[in-house]
Amino acid sequence: MDIKKNPIFRRALYCFARIASAINEIVPKDENLILFYDSNNTEVVDNTEAIYNYIKQNDRTGKKLVLCASKNNLLEAVKGALIFLRAKYMFYSFGDFRIAPSSKQVVVFQQHGSPFKT
Repeated sequence: MDIKKNPIFRRALYCFARIASAINEIVPKDENLILFYDSNNTEVVDNTEAIYNYIKQNDRTGKKLVLCASKNNLLEAVKGALIFLRAKYMFYSFGDFRIAPSSKQVVVFQQHGSPFKT
């Protein structure tokens, strides 16, 4: 059975996301930390990859760019969640991210075919 379909795992994930969302409001955000996240692939691709490459080539301010692709990799998903709690900015194109952003964060969802980017 796929662990993502296991009802116990899904309930634990839901509880983790709720707790992490509450914690996210009080954790200070790092202005120089940008997370590029993808939960449906084994690497960051498409729009997220393009923005990552653009910032990497053109940023002269010393921003910390972190790539996190977590398909079928629980450790990578936990890493992404922990970095998200500290990051001021996050870009993602695929999958879902269940931790609610705080009022101090900028999260950009940019999937192909989406009529607007949030």
